[in-house]
Amino acid sequence: MTSLVEIQIGGQFTLELISPGSPQVIELVTSGFAGSPGPAGPAGISGPVGPVGPAGPAGTATATNILNATGIVTLNCTNHMFKVTQTGPITFSFSNVPAATVITIIVVRTGVFAETWPSNVIWQDQIVPAASAINGLMDIYTLMTVDAGVPWIAAPFALGVS
Repeated sequence: MTSLVEIQIGGQFTLELISPGSPQVIELVTSGFAGSPGPAGPAGISGPVGPVGPAGPAGTATATNILNATGIVTLNCTNHMFKVTQTGPITFSFSNVPAATVITIIVVRTGVFAETWPSNVIWQDQIVPAASAINGLMDIYTLMTVDAGVPWIAAPFALGVS
């Protein structure tokens, strides 16, 4: 036995459902306006996996080491990791900033010194994190940009690490 259900929603849609005893058929008739696209369907079947290629060269992450940092410290952003041993007040600046990049700055404390960031560095809640005040501790910051440094989005990764 076949049953038929018809539903009208606000005069815009009609849904007809033919069910038990035969394959279900759903027909949606619309009038008046077009809706937004629906979600994408599932991915198709992928092909066979190809052979494994040769191993690439071993990689290493090397930090640009800046010793005895005091005054203006310019970070060349063709590099991505910097270790700055702070021996006096410093003001960070950036050069060679690509369109999009992420950099990590490790500041090794040798005392309690001021640290100044450019105005285009935006910190969470607009609050620059307080630098560690203990000799020998490290503060680690992550900065990222998708607009060549206008602005930099910054966050402390870890503060007061020994």
